[in-house]
Amino acid sequence: MPRKFIKSADNKILLKFDDVKQVCICITPYALLQYFLINELDTCQQHTAYIFDESMNSSIKKKLPHIYFQNYFQKTFFNKIYRKCIRLYTALTRYIHYPFLKTAKIFAQDHRFFSLFIGNRPYSLLEDAPDVLSSVYRANSAVTLTRYKKSHSISGRLEQAIYGTPCIYTYGNNNQCSEFYLSKPIDSFVLEGKILHISSFQSMWEQSSSEKKKFILDIFDVTNEDMAILSQKPNIFFSQPLDSDFNINQDEYIKMLKSIFSKYDPSQLLIKVHPRDTFDYKHHFPNIYTYNKPINLQLLMLNGFSFKKAITICSSAVFELPEDIEVDWFGPSILPKTVIESGCLDAKLCPPRPYNQVCLN
Repeated sequence: MPRKFIKSADNKILLKFDDVKQVCICITPYALLQYFLINELDTCQQHTAYIFDESMNSSIKKKLPHIYFQNYFQKTFFNKIYRKCIRLYTALTRYIHYPFLKTAKIFAQDHRFFSLFIGNRPYSLLEDAPDVLSSVYRANSAVTLTRYKKSHSISGRLEQAIYGTPCIYTYGNNNQCSEFYLSKPIDSFVLEGKILHISSFQSMWEQSSSEKKKFILDIFDVTNEDMAILSQKPNIFFSQPLDSDFNINQDEYIKMLKSIFSKYDPSQLLIKVHPRDTFDYKHHFPNIYTYNKPINLQLLMLNGFSFKKAITICSSAVFELPEDIEVDWFGPSILPKTVIESGCLDAKLCPPRPYNQVCLN
């Protein structure tokens, strides 16, 4: 007999299926924060079923009533078949196991395969990161070319029929996506005919109740001690899960990071680890303080975090920084040639405002 509730792993929230009014399909802490800011506290706590894959940090997942879906498997022949079976079974039984998916309003990031929980329902798109749509839908971007090719293949058309259009046409580029939630205006063809909700995180935070702010800070585990530690470092390096996402040779990756960090005083530098980044910075760079809580920069800055300089290869986390914060931008061109040629990261990726273009020696 199918269960009739979802509960958080810490047992603090138990959500009955009959009480689910909204579904949040979420990959990044950034989008999860946006969902919290958009909605009322009662909705977030008592009427939302969350759906996560392995990308969302376990410390966040355990505090929310959620459905877990595994997206990634080791690349073996058995896992390739097993993954297809799991996806097909989930698609065929999603409304049996989770009947609220038929009626609840859906907020989603749609560019992972667990967007199959959307099915053929309308949904509202959450931002993946600042300015992400500007990067994704540039002319001849990797996403656009890959999805176009797949949508015209036999396998792509079958997946679309079984799993839903968003599994092929991602980032809201389909007729099921009715609304976009953005933190600032952008210009993109994909927004045509959509309902747009544009609100900065700052304005939504200021309008939030003290109870809602407390809930958000608790979910992300932001403490006064965190703020005190962060305020001591004027230079922040924003990491990315580049080595795992692109299978960069670890020795090559370490050499590249050493070249970057050699340009800065280690006592004045802090490494802010991306929520999906699993590289062991503490081990390889013990003289630089590493901050690895899965907290997005936007939430920290809403609580008064400030610094002098941001340093990154090509993290979009720096795109919304105030003009008075200096940014050293190394750019994806410093990555191995195999990564650049793959098209997964455009070597010509340009930030939205001029930064200090830094070159490696």
